[in-house]
Amino acid sequence: MLQRRDTGELVCVRACGQRPHSGAAAP
Repeated sequence: MLQRRDTGELVCVRACGQRPHSGAAAP
């Protein structure tokens, strides 16, 4: 599900284990 669709945000999500901080749901 988490693939390199963007520049690597989803990849970071898989590594960090959190949601993609694309500016949509920033903590």
